[in-house]
Amino acid sequence: MFQRPRPLTSQSSSGSMSHGYTGYDTTTISRTATRRNTDRPSTARPRTSASTIAKVENQYVVCAIAESRGISPTVGLAFVNLDTAEAVLCQICDSQTFVRTVHKLKVYGPSEILVVSTATSPKSKLFSIIEENLEGMDSKLTLLDRRYWAESTGYEYIQTLAFKEDIEAIKISVTGNYYAVCCIAAALKYTDLGLGVTFSLHSLRMRYEPSEGSMMIDVSTIYSLELVQNLRDPRSRDCLFGLLNETLTPMGARLLRSNILQPLTDPEVLNMRYAAVDDMTKKEGLFFATRAALKNFLDADRILTALIVTPNKITLQTTEQAINQIIMLKHFVNSVGPVFEALTGTASAMLNNIRELCAPENMAPVQELIGGVINEDTTYARQPLELRNQRTYAVKSGVNGLLDVARTTYKEATEDAFQHATELSQEFDIKLDLKYETARQFYFKIALSELEEKTLPPVFTNVIRRHKYIECQTVELMKRNQKINVSHQEVILMSDEAVGNLVEQVRSHMSIMFKACEAVATLDMIAAFVQLVTVQNYTQPQLTDTLAVEAGRHPIKERVMRTKFIPNDVYATKQTRFQIITGCNMSGKSTYIRSVALMAIMAQIGCYVPASYASFPVLHQLFARIGTDDSLESNVSTFAAEMREIAFILRNIDQHSLVIVDELGRGTSTRDGLAIALAIAEALLSSRALVWFATHFKDLATIMNDRVGVLNLHLAVEMQDEHSMTMLYKTTQGVAEEAHYGLALARIVPLPPGVVEHATAVACQIERHAIRNKKASETVLKEKRRKLILNLKEHLVQAHNGVLEGDVLSAWLHELQKEFVNRMTALEAKAASTSNEIDEDADERMRDKSMSEEERPSTRASQPSIISVSSDTTSTDSDTTVREVSEASTLVAIMGLSNGVSGTFEGVAQRPRQGSRSLPFMTDLLGNSLNDRLLFAVPKKGRLHQACLDLLHGSDIQFHRHSRLDIALVKNLPLALVFLPAADIPTFVGEGRVDLGITGRDQVAEHECVTPPTATTGVEEVLDLGFGKCSLQVQVPAKGDLTKPEDLIGKNIVTSFTNLAEQYFRKLEAEQAGNTNGEANGDAKLKTVIKYVGGSVEAACALGVADGIVDLVESGETMRAAGLKAISTVVSTSAILIKSKHPSDPKLVELITARIKGVITAQKYVLCTYNVPRSKLDDARKITPGRRAPTVNALEEEGWVAVQAMVLRKDIAIAMDQLTEVGATDLIVTKLENTRTGD
Repeated sequence: MFQRPRPLTSQSSSGSMSHGYTGYDTTTISRTATRRNTDRPSTARPRTSASTIAKVENQYVVCAIAESRGISPTVGLAFVNLDTAEAVLCQICDSQTFVRTVHKLKVYGPSEILVVSTATSPKSKLFSIIEENLEGMDSKLTLLDRRYWAESTGYEYIQTLAFKEDIEAIKISVTGNYYAVCCIAAALKYTDLGLGVTFSLHSLRMRYEPSEGSMMIDVSTIYSLELVQNLRDPRSRDCLFGLLNETLTPMGARLLRSNILQPLTDPEVLNMRYAAVDDMTKKEGLFFATRAALKNFLDADRILTALIVTPNKITLQTTEQAINQIIMLKHFVNSVGPVFEALTGTASAMLNNIRELCAPENMAPVQELIGGVINEDTTYARQPLELRNQRTYAVKSGVNGLLDVARTTYKEATEDAFQHATELSQEFDIKLDLKYETARQFYFKIALSELEEKTLPPVFTNVIRRHKYIECQTVELMKRNQKINVSHQEVILMSDEAVGNLVEQVRSHMSIMFKACEAVATLDMIAAFVQLVTVQNYTQPQLTDTLAVEAGRHPIKERVMRTKFIPNDVYATKQTRFQIITGCNMSGKSTYIRSVALMAIMAQIGCYVPASYASFPVLHQLFARIGTDDSLESNVSTFAAEMREIAFILRNIDQHSLVIVDELGRGTSTRDGLAIALAIAEALLSSRALVWFATHFKDLATIMNDRVGVLNLHLAVEMQDEHSMTMLYKTTQGVAEEAHYGLALARIVPLPPGVVEHATAVACQIERHAIRNKKASETVLKEKRRKLILNLKEHLVQAHNGVLEGDVLSAWLHELQKEFVNRMTALEAKAASTSNEIDEDADERMRDKSMSEEERPSTRASQPSIISVSSDTTSTDSDTTVREVSEASTLVAIMGLSNGVSGTFEGVAQRPRQGSRSLPFMTDLLGNSLNDRLLFAVPKKGRLHQACLDLLHGSDIQFHRHSRLDIALVKNLPLALVFLPAADIPTFVGEGRVDLGITGRDQVAEHECVTPPTATTGVEEVLDLGFGKCSLQVQVPAKGDLTKPEDLIGKNIVTSFTNLAEQYFRKLEAEQAGNTNGEANGDAKLKTVIKYVGGSVEAACALGVADGIVDLVESGETMRAAGLKAISTVVSTSAILIKSKHPSDPKLVELITARIKGVITAQKYVLCTYNVPRSKLDDARKITPGRRAPTVNALEEEGWVAVQAMVLRKDIAIAMDQLTEVGATDLIVTKLENTRTGD
């Protein structure tokens, strides 16, 4: 749609050399002389496969990127898509390797990346990483002067270009995101002045995209799982996108691809998508009507974008394109109505929302405007001649008298061309077909069979010979073409005023048209999912804490294979989170683990999955280590590429990740490969992520078998004899049997018999030696004990939450008790004989060692030293301590659950373990460690959790929290952190059980409604922390009759804050009853019904559970999406630091408060240092007054002073501009890590 001119640049060779970079534009923005052409696609050079992962078609995207400097870097990004009129702002708290930033860049695939010029002197780490990835992204890097990265300019663009109804929501979303706002300023300024693209007022789709709202899938995983492109044939549809892409519109295809690359992590939105697919699947009429309505749509994104770009100069070409766009817009708004009709009768909330956006009254104003200027019978045409005729007759007759005359001339000239063709055909007795194309206009097409032995008369010129016909013209026809062209141009120019006025009027309705366009894209994607479900046996997934799949299948291979695909079950909990898959070559290991990852992605885009039952946890990251080829372009071997990718995974993995690893360690020697694979497996296991680890290392599966959380599976194979084997492709528990499948395959190939027989002899010798060296160790027995106890806990928790009752439950518990005691006794008996076995094994190893090199077997299986530990410890003493404490806690919980059987459990718990301290001692250890420590409560999860951890880190409160414990001891202070639900913290602090706490002001208010503070109980607010700002609001359906909170009296209210809601409505009822003080009578029965719901409160009105809700609102987007509006605010809240009224160590409380306050202040301010003439000092002081006063020092140069002052971070850009104007030089801005301001 846009032709991309190169921006005007000024390059300085000396500057490039001094900064050490070459090949980048050092851009000084100036307005281009002519605006960019909008009548053709981009002519940018073709992109490589690496850069097209996010593209359905070629788009021009400008990205601006800026970073903070610090240990935990913050990166701001802004993407402006010139082809879809969309601007996306992001701010990411990234790691030192900027993994999330690179992921964003590769997903959006920018054509041009803007970086602040100061990032190159010296080169920042982010700049270097962008340089490394430039070739893969196929993007141009442009350096932009610092003055264009102004926060104030960014807010101005938001105010003037965003849709009016979205401005406030965007401003709230970007508040505090300084770098993101600076980036949108730079991107839009460059787009305007550098590329010559100007958007009209309030016409840009702008949104803030949080980094935590989607699953992160790195680029290597995208390729290896073939999410958007088949590895063997890039044009093939045998990839996940090709499988799911049953969309009928370009907008739907773009949305689908974006969702595949960035799956959602919001369960509420996913459940709404599942419900929409379910509703459309069950109602055939709804489905077929929807698909029929979608077939009529053009690329609405591009149409609307072209209309909002303001041309710098009106030309014949721009006018012609404007008419085309109006014709296509007419087609679009007329296509929206059938969508509204098609969705009649839907029960889905999402489909109803789409239907409301496509309502006829939304498009009626635009249709009326178009109908006043454009002929009713004007339609969009694809054939060149038909399209030209539609443009010529688009504007209604009577709008301009001269226009009607020009049309008559055009009509007559066109008729003359046809008459000329008729005359020539009769004169030469040749059948002539008059054809038209944009470049040549009218020309003749003559079949060779018409000429036979004749020669073409000389009157025909410009002859082009084709296979079965020739194309030609005459001089007379070219003259008439010229006349037609002139008359057509006159028509177009005379239509300009009417069309231009129409475009201006239409622009005021862009917001609702873009929203309708997005609604159509979402509907198209949902309908594509339904199309897939109707032809495949897919099922709706459930979102739970357990990954469970019954009869799951690989979605791509199932479609490709002509034979029936054999399904497999998948089940993973915390106790089976690390699954090792063994089996022979071609048994289906890779297909099995890939199918798990692909089904997880499908579930998190709202699609059904290929299974008979499926449930998935919401995953935040997905990693795949699959490829085994050398990376020639990176000059690294297979093994180096493996280690690089695994290192990346280990740096970024967490408990919300899913990882699949295929054949790790094959690129090096067997011994080294096994050792490294085992070490990496241990690290992945400790991350608590869900891991599927396919390997040929049987020893790895055996060694890891007794680790807590490990499950061994293998793909079954049947061997009839040495020369035949059958792949069953079914998973079975346990390690694959040592049946020498590889040798059997070698016989089938076949290899020469002598080679196979020698290989068999060597394999048997290695196997015998491995069996002799395989002995049970104390470490393995300890792991078996832990695994047995944790499995028992899981069974008891399931019983507690299950449906068994009475005698049935009692019998089941006694049976469970019996099995547990028998298995634990067997383990203890085995532990008693372990020491003798170890001694025997040591003697045997000594005998082996005395053998000469000639006597030793040529190949020997040995376990790596990583698992050689003493009988007293596992890994480290501290790790043993934590595990023992966790086990003790588990046993205590089990004894509380099991009622009638705790006596036996107690006997097991009290029994000292061989080579370790007794469990009762370990149970007391944690309690003893809290003596003389001040207790500090922190939210254990939720919206405040991560911000609190960052605040503690900035305050130099050093701690390590083990994943199983909710208490962490601080290393450098007599302090212990207690991780509690935010709602419980006011209770613990108020009762003096902990001394300090961080929670929301709303939680304190909720607590004090039930437990009012007294002289000795209750909490004291110490400090407003400034984050987590939101409001507890009363929300009602946006299209209902309820307009004020009094309308809800006597109705149903759903909330998670029942105490505050009850207090609020008691006061309202008291005022309605005539109590002028508004004081509620606590004894009076409340008319309003308050119901408690723990989550998804906003869905209550749509489901008919409530007439209104009381819930926390941050930006309001979720409420608006649920069709709700705010009518009152109960309380405004943010995170606060609270303390008990009698803390155990008041001085330590003051110290911690000072540290936290210093961090908060440092986040608000920067230190500005500059030199200024003494004569201008007063002016400079007014600009940078500091918190009390600036620091002023005389310089050695007479008449100059150096000034230091703290300046608000949000004002620093303006302050620097003003300081420069008054003559300040050498301005330096320093980020503050911490402060002590004394107030």
